[in-house]
Amino acid sequence: MNRKEGLLVLCIGMVLCLCLTLSAIASTGEENNTPVKDAAQLKMEELEAELGEEGMQEVQEYLELQASLPHVVKASPYSYIAFAATDEESQIAYMTG
Repeated sequence: MNRKEGLLVLCIGMVLCLCLTLSAIASTGEENNTPVKDAAQLKMEELEAELGEEGMQEVQEYLELQASLPHVVKASPYSYIAFAATDEESQIAYMTG
């Protein structure tokens, strides 16, 4: 084998090693994300079992209300009053100074 062929084989070997290393790193990154998603999914299932379907619907409505409020309301120090409007017991709010 002459010098050019030796360098070619060496370069091909380095490229193969680099590709294998990058694919191993990528697969490790994917594996690390999976447990986090699984833990979040388990937490949601636990919450759903605790609240039931009706409770989850209330949570959904509450989150939709929060998302629909203008940024000014969300940033105000009394934004919790606006968010409490979904609860029948706290629809009347008194601000004291």
